Amino acid sequence: SYALFDGPRMVAHVGLSRLNLRIAGKEIRAAQLNGVACTPSERGRGYAGRLLNGVLRRYFGTPIFLFANKRVLDFYPKFGFTPRSMALPVAETVVDNPGLQPVKTGPDKLRKLASIRRQPSSIFAVNNDSELRSFHLYGDFADQLYLLAPGIAVAAEACGRTLKLHELFADRPVCWETLARLLPFSGIGRVEFGFCPDRLGVEFHWERAPETEHLFVRGNWTLPENFLIPEFSRS
Repeated sequence: SYALFDGPRMVAHVGLSRLNLRIAGKEIRAAQLNGVACTPSERGRGYAGRLLNGVLRRYFGTPIFLFANKRVLDFYPKFGFTPRSMALPVAETVVDNPGLQPVKTGPDKLRKLASIRRQPSSIFAVNNDSELRSFHLYGDFADQLYLLAPGIAVAAEACGRTLKLHELFADRPVCWETLARLLPFSGIGRVEFGFCPDRLGVEFHWERAPETEHLFVRGNWTLPENFLIPEFSRS
């Protein structure tokens, strides 16, 4: 966490997470920025830009990415960031288990399991993101957590016939055939994944991802044509 102070007052902040990524089978060390902000009363004085430049100099040569909202899309290109588009992995497959009773669980019970990653994607995976995963457990997904079996859980929600499978937590490799029988949902004909599901053994295709978050990258990146940064690895 980096901050700029004017006397006793913090006027700007930049957060950074150092991450080990696996992209198209290759391991790289990178960083993700988050919490880039300036005190409202001090905006327009260049504080956020000054601090961001300092952080970028400190991590010169490190590939960096971040997610931005639409209000600041013109800000990050000034610092060498370029926009990139992600894709959404989708499977047209049936999940229909009307006899299963959903077993909802809470973040405290899944925190240890969430720190384990047993089958990282060969397309795009983040290998040391346990803190970020815990953040999401206690955040927006806290009421969407289901325990499917000992050592297997998901963050998921049904939207009509579409199942949004945000994340899979497992202490062992799991195939889609097994997972589909454990999911406590019925009438599903489409699954949208919040991570790259290439290790699940499910047939999927790529669609244009809704840009609710805008991805920017800086540095030397070699990204596949279709990829998705896992939802639980974003900050």
